[in-house]
Amino acid sequence: MRRLLSLASLVSFASMACSKPPALPAEARPEGDPSRDAAPSPVEPPPAPPPAPPPAPPPVGPTVSAENITVLGATRSFLQVLPRTYDMKKSYPLVFVFHGDGEDGAGLHRYFQVESASGEDAVLIYPTGNNATWDLYTPADRNVDIAFVEGMLLTLTRRLSIDKGRVFAIGWSNGGFFANQLACRRSALLRGIASNSGGAPYELPENNPAKWPNGFVKCTDQAPVAALAVHGLQDGTVEPSSGEFSATYWAYVNGCSGARTPTSPSPCEQHAGCTSKKPVVYCPIPGMGHQIWPSSATVMWDFFKGL
Repeated sequence: MRRLLSLASLVSFASMACSKPPALPAEARPEGDPSRDAAPSPVEPPPAPPPAPPPAPPPVGPTVSAENITVLGATRSFLQVLPRTYDMKKSYPLVFVFHGDGEDGAGLHRYFQVESASGEDAVLIYPTGNNATWDLYTPADRNVDIAFVEGMLLTLTRRLSIDKGRVFAIGWSNGGFFANQLACRRSALLRGIASNSGGAPYELPENNPAKWPNGFVKCTDQAPVAALAVHGLQDGTVEPSSGEFSATYWAYVNGCSGARTPTSPSPCEQHAGCTSKKPVVYCPIPGMGHQIWPSSATVMWDFFKGL
């Protein structure tokens, strides 16, 4: 028994001798001990949160640019509106948009943006007429504005991917008259037209125009062109009968009946039975004066899409 106690004491003493003594506080450590003046280990800060993602960029609109070409020795200008996703591998309809008297193409675009309806699906051109107007009656072979349109079309079909079979014209006020004159005089260029508070086609007697059997002006090499005419019934600047005449004129040339039936959207009416397959629509807007119908861009683009 005494021997067992002695062994236990030896084991206990050996354990105490081999264990590490507790660390002394810094002030109790001897001079020269490098651990005496060592700073405590810094505490690692928590990792910073990841940065917030940047805000999404605002939607990018169409590419709008001021362009110039030389026609008959004169510099002529137009505003070009390309779709945001314009692709040279795709063929686009081309829409000319003609301004009214006293303004220019850029001015019209500020308050009548056809791309709000056409979106990514068309190239839009807002030309500027000489002296802020359009030449309606100079004979076609000497008419600088008809030459301007032909020059733009030639330039644009070389520069851009344009479907030559889907060229359209929209006109407001005097520009609406010009769109009708252009369709009469250069019908081979256009698939369809749309006018807002416009009129025509007409010719001055001194131009000795040819006539259709019913007495309407007949242009050289004229062919049917699809047409839409919008006119406010309270227009005090261009009489509503002017817009209605445009629809009646094209209904005759396009082989339609004189009768019109309601069509969408109201209050538009469509001439029936057009043998040329070129539709004609008239939209008389109650209560509207000499202004662009708020629905014009959508209604006109939908009309063009259906041709």
